[in-house]
Amino acid sequence: MIHRHPIVATTGWGVYCACSWTWCIGMFLPVILLGRYGWWGFLAFAIPNIIGCAAFGYVLRSRERSRELIAQHRTAMRLFSLVTVTYHVFFLGFVLWLLMPEHVAGTAGEDSLWVALSAPLVVLVLGQVLADVPTRYWPAIAAVVYAGSLLVFASIGVQPLSEIGFSGAHATIDVLWLAPVMIFGFALCPYFDLTFHRALQHTPSRHAFGVFGLTFAVMIVLTCAYWDILTNGLTWLVLGHIMAQAVFTISAHLREGTRPPGDAPRPMPRLSTRLLMLLPLIGLPVALLGAFVIDPLAMSTDNYLRFLVFYGLVFPAYAALFMGPAAMTLSRRSVVIFAIACLLCMPLYEAGFLHRQAWVLIIPPVLFLLWRAHMMLTAGRVPQVQDRN
Repeated sequence: MIHRHPIVATTGWGVYCACSWTWCIGMFLPVILLGRYGWWGFLAFAIPNIIGCAAFGYVLRSRERSRELIAQHRTAMRLFSLVTVTYHVFFLGFVLWLLMPEHVAGTAGEDSLWVALSAPLVVLVLGQVLADVPTRYWPAIAAVVYAGSLLVFASIGVQPLSEIGFSGAHATIDVLWLAPVMIFGFALCPYFDLTFHRALQHTPSRHAFGVFGLTFAVMIVLTCAYWDILTNGLTWLVLGHIMAQAVFTISAHLREGTRPPGDAPRPMPRLSTRLLMLLPLIGLPVALLGAFVIDPLAMSTDNYLRFLVFYGLVFPAYAALFMGPAAMTLSRRSVVIFAIACLLCMPLYEAGFLHRQAWVLIIPPVLFLLWRAHMMLTAGRVPQVQDRN
């Protein structure tokens, strides 16, 4: 066995979570927020992100509770993994096409387009191969990937951080409307992350999620160190960091989203599962959708932000209604009602993130939380804190 010692194992699984959660969100959204709001935008993103995800291990507290939650909501969790992989395929196509130095400089040729088309597909294939690596090796793989990112950070240095101010192109007051969406998303999305459940079920201590909080914080500060990529393009070092972390995240989520719980051999998937496994391929044409418009970078950045509706609305709203005490019963009728409510709220996210109407962002989280409060009152009880030890 690898990592027999409890402290080493706990640290290993904490680093595993840091790498599995270093998504295309943590590797790029701070770049956008720093440009819009300066450090205040980053803090509105980073604080709920770190605290909400680290809290996962302390809220669930036990392997048994994790297994119960998976048994009740595995379909939603698998969709979370597959949407996340789709988002990464889109992101890699977008990055490799529009943020390479030659494209930023206006000298990109057809070869860069073929790289943008083929590289995400290669990553998907590699992800499927790595998905079959036994569980005991994943903390070691994470340690290697994380060490590589630390080397990139050391090479860049912290000097670029001193060039970031506390204001940006958008009104700083808008951060007050942005923060509730961040809290809503990062407080509830971790419970869909099967890689977090994997870590909780294998780590000897829930303090692995404390380790996660510290190690993940370093990764998003690293993102701040290359905040200028929208104007200067990627360096090969930053691209290496993005690719390595994306491969790890894609592999981990393909592993969890397309195989049975535990370490049982993966059987031949059913037709529905095979169709779901094709979902990530949608990300590639979306990435290149705006490649030939007048302002492809703006179009692609807008599409990047549109993906966030899953993590700021759909999944946390599902958690608010269907998870925990006095939750709504999962049925065809309740799911249809939920889907309609999400569709009605989506234009508010479009207006808030893309059209400078930030104040409307607070409406969907408030509506869903009031809905949940009404459900609890209707049920005639207030949920009590349960001892899950």
